[in-house]
Amino acid sequence: MAMPGSMAEAITIAVKIRSARSRNSQNTYAPATIKSAAKTVFDVIETLDREKLARVLADEMEKQGRQLPCFIQVNTGEEDQKAGIAPRDVADFYAYAHGECGLHIQGLMCIPPVDESPGVHFALLRKYAHALGLDDLSMGMSGDFEKAIALGATYIRVGTGVFGERDYDL
Repeated sequence: MAMPGSMAEAITIAVKIRSARSRNSQNTYAPATIKSAAKTVFDVIETLDREKLARVLADEMEKQGRQLPCFIQVNTGEEDQKAGIAPRDVADFYAYAHGECGLHIQGLMCIPPVDESPGVHFALLRKYAHALGLDDLSMGMSGDFEKAIALGATYIRVGTGVFGERDYDL
């Protein structure tokens, strides 16, 4: 099955979402951007981390007659600068997103703190996923994916390994 849309469309939508977030002091997504992206590009949502976002996604998926798998983003390092559910809130958020909103929660996702060993965070994410009966873990990026796989990752994100370092001056 071919992915709907094109890479250019996906990049454009990602830029729109990032721009909407940077302009919004509450760090929320623009619902119209989510709706546009969900209709054409996304096959999975890996950054589910707020009740408002869960509700918007659930409502839009119902309208479209689509059910995209979602990963709950867990802020395993409890870093202020990163999005994600605090580890202590994962079970409650899962109950809300899956039970009340009806979202298909496929697994958990994390991005460990840069200055800490990622293995501790990957093991923590695996513990929470197993407690919830979830099989999929999205963890590990270009610099630590081997450790993530060893600790049970079923999804890895290796953009830098494929595309090279980002140019932040763009």
